[in-house]
Amino acid sequence: MTEKNHLVAKDIYKSFKTEDGEKRVIEDLNFEAGPGITGLMAPSGKGKTTLLRMLAGLEVPDSGEIRRGSENIGFVFQENRVLPWRTVRENLRFVQKQRDDERVDEVIRLVRLEGSENAYPDELSGGMKRRLTLAQALVRSPDILFLDEPFTGLDKALIGELTDDIKRIVRDSGICAVAVSHQKEELESLCNRIVTLNELQLDTASII
Repeated sequence: MTEKNHLVAKDIYKSFKTEDGEKRVIEDLNFEAGPGITGLMAPSGKGKTTLLRMLAGLEVPDSGEIRRGSENIGFVFQENRVLPWRTVRENLRFVQKQRDDERVDEVIRLVRLEGSENAYPDELSGGMKRRLTLAQALVRSPDILFLDEPFTGLDKALIGELTDDIKRIVRDSGICAVAVSHQKEELESLCNRIVTLNELQLDTASII
């Protein structure tokens, strides 16, 4: 039985239909992750976001098996999926299964958005919006966290701050996190380990 903060993928195959036929994206993929942050690195368009979405259950592989120890997951998308007509606090309440204001307050502190609880997204800086997006993924206390290009649109200083915050949150909570990026430097700063994804498969022996 897979522990809550673990996930396993076995013999994963995924393809997409194109005008020229079938394009294989992932083939014979085997992958495992546990507590800490595992990074998946590949150039843009090489299947890493597809893999992340399959690991999270947002897409289904053509064949193979994915086992998540828990279905209580958080997902940080590339784009900020915040509701512009709701405040920071209201955005976090909106994604909760059951209202828990104590958890909302806790997560606001975790991502360092104190003082902006009643601000609307248009009143936030780019870095603060990314923190809000991260908070949305954390507010339900996930056992597994998925991060899809989490630093999109941020400058180096903000990336450094957010990297430190994510590492601290994952370490303190003991959750499993998987991040994808085409930027090697970003993943090296964020992750406990990095594996590389080529066009067809994940080489689990390739640990940076």
